[in-house]
Amino acid sequence: MKDDILVEATHLSKYFPVRGGFQLPFLKTDTFIRAVDDVSLDISEGETLAVVGESGCGKTTLARTIMRLLEPVSGIIKFEGQDITNIKGKELQKLRRNMQIVFQDPQASLDPRYKTQDSVAEPLKALTDLSKEEIEKRTIETLEAVGLGGEFLDRLPRQLSVGQMQRVSIARAMSLNPKLIVLDEPTSALDVSIQAQILNLLLRLQADYNLSYMLITHNIAVAQYLGDRMAVMYCGKIIESGGIREVINGPLHPYSQALINSAPIPNPWKRNLLEVEIVGEVPSAINPPPGCRFHPRCPYAKEICSSKHPDLEEIKKGHSAACWYAMKEI
Repeated sequence: MKDDILVEATHLSKYFPVRGGFQLPFLKTDTFIRAVDDVSLDISEGETLAVVGESGCGKTTLARTIMRLLEPVSGIIKFEGQDITNIKGKELQKLRRNMQIVFQDPQASLDPRYKTQDSVAEPLKALTDLSKEEIEKRTIETLEAVGLGGEFLDRLPRQLSVGQMQRVSIARAMSLNPKLIVLDEPTSALDVSIQAQILNLLLRLQADYNLSYMLITHNIAVAQYLGDRMAVMYCGKIIESGGIREVINGPLHPYSQALINSAPIPNPWKRNLLEVEIVGEVPSAINPPPGCRFHPRCPYAKEICSSKHPDLEEIKKGHSAACWYAMKEI
């Protein structure tokens, strides 16, 4: 184990019970949505782990479970070597100072009644013993760090652009000087012209404050720009992980190949047709297929793929995949 690991999740699972709806009479009482199913990962100090995959694959649920915003059904979560899987009360409140999140839509995550200074000061009031003067000073310093001057202190969210609102959201997460920030699709709600500014801001803040990021995104370009390592999720499981360049330039899993090759390239002369054709639909998280969950859509699937799920194993140095095809077993 590396000495600089900040967060480590081992065999982490999060299921949601299925209740209500027209299907209820036909479902067993122990029916669950397997949003996160036996996931293991780690994040080192000062690095960015990009978790990528299509919508509904479990990325955000994984992040919220690691942050203890959701209770895991099994597995272990460690922060700085301490088991935080079952902590509650004051211990959990103390953890909140070191783990913060920037949500996807700042218009939804900011209270419309709170002025900018109130939004940034809120976690300081709730989670620290700082005096009123110290809170005011920290608020101003944090807003200046994200590029917002004193003229923004008394503005309500409706008086800000979406990009400025996202800066306020980042400042709110930064105000406690956390060690880990989860970035849940931080640029997807922004205009393209603003996205680059926010990404550069995040890189600068990471360098200045030695932050660790867990980046949740479906945008391969954003993952490549911010990330140090990448984990690819499919139907609740991580099916490939490794250094960002290694995974993007040489994906091992057929799903990763299709996902990366589908990313738009601005230069039409460099666009490639998909090397792996994906057919069918994403399987149900309530009743996932046996074996590898990708096998019903995989052009390389063999008998073993439908009967036994491959473990996430290192195929190349620092580059792992959960695929019988990648392991040359078929």
